[in-house]
Amino acid sequence: MSYVYKILMNSLYGRFGINPLCRVTDIVSKDERENLLKRDGFMFSEQISQNCYVVKYLKNTYDVRKHHPAISAVQLAAAKPGSARIYMHPFILRDDCIYTDTDSAVTQTPLPPESLSSTVLGKLKLEDKIRMGIFLALLLQYVSS
Repeated sequence: MSYVYKILMNSLYGRFGINPLCRVTDIVSKDERENLLKRDGFMFSEQISQNCYVVKYLKNTYDVRKHHPAISAVQLAAAKPGSARIYMHPFILRDDCIYTDTDSAVTQTPLPPESLSSTVLGKLKLEDKIRMGIFLALLLQYVSS
């Protein structure tokens, strides 16, 4: 059950940030294009042959007959990684910190025992001790004007 809870906590929050509208680009006939022109989500049309058009429109990804209408709550989707950044900030500030993510840290020296537990929710679990690792990082170049 703890694995199920972990998956729910780590996956479910992102569903609130999904936009139910997606952009669709399709090749349609003239009649289909005329029907799409009447829709609210119509964006673009270009004729490619006598009876063929490339159209771009917004489509609701949820079939209301099978699912409840999607509710987007971006603030909920952003709250979890934001809270994780706040929680991970002391680890990020360590001089020996090599890498952090929303729920992990790689450091050169062991973390304090009070921040580790394999059973307590909200604490870090010691997954492994590594001797060597390769970490890719974005290299920023600043150009002064």
